[in-house]
Amino acid sequence: MAKWNSRIRARYSAPWLRKAFFERFSVRTIVVHDGLRGEWIPKLLKVGGGVGHLRFDLRQVLSQLPTALEWVVRQHILPLSLPAPLLLKVGPATILIRHLVRHSAVCDPAEIARIRDEIDGRFHVTLHSEPGACG
Repeated sequence: MAKWNSRIRARYSAPWLRKAFFERFSVRTIVVHDGLRGEWIPKLLKVGGGVGHLRFDLRQVLSQLPTALEWVVRQHILPLSLPAPLLLKVGPATILIRHLVRHSAVCDPAEIARIRDEIDGRFHVTLHSEPGACG
């Protein structure tokens, strides 16, 4: 039993979760939201490339053993206190973050492709895979 528990703890350690996140989500975009109202998601699915965005709903109950995505969002992104929804562009060793709120309203889903294409030069925060690195 103790051996099993130590394997579980090792698997859900910060280094393991960080590595798992970047292995799974590198070169992907993720929309982190707290519930998108009205026709936002159906509109996103209709625009070119809209289906390719992974969506993570912050209203999900956090599991006792978090997934790598849950861990990154809850431990590293939420503490930044950026307004949701957020667009995350995950690279091999960085996460570029841009919120999708303008003038107190969520941007139109048709703008997501342009925002994604411009995020390399117009982001709000960069997170690096190495602990202690910031940007």
